[in-house]
Amino acid sequence: MNFDFHTSAIQYGADDSFLFGRASSSQLAVYNKTKESVVTGKSDFWRSVYEAETVLFNEDDDVYRIELRLPGNVLKIWLRKMMVNRI
Repeated sequence: MNFDFHTSAIQYGADDSFLFGRASSSQLAVYNKTKESVVTGKSDFWRSVYEAETVLFNEDDDVYRIELRLPGNVLKIWLRKMMVNRI
């Protein structure tokens, strides 16, 4: 199986944010949450969340977030299949 990174993903920033897929079907986003929280002015909020919830949190390390983004029509199909398989 071949994977061509340059035609299958969008890269943002300095190799720290990637977006795979299409908004119309599904997307996988991987990005530096530490940098994003500084840009949006929410770094104090997220630091308090990570300190409270994560024993291994180190303020000097970057936090990366992985998101699976599914549009409403994909979620409806998935839920419909789940309900059919349960019955």
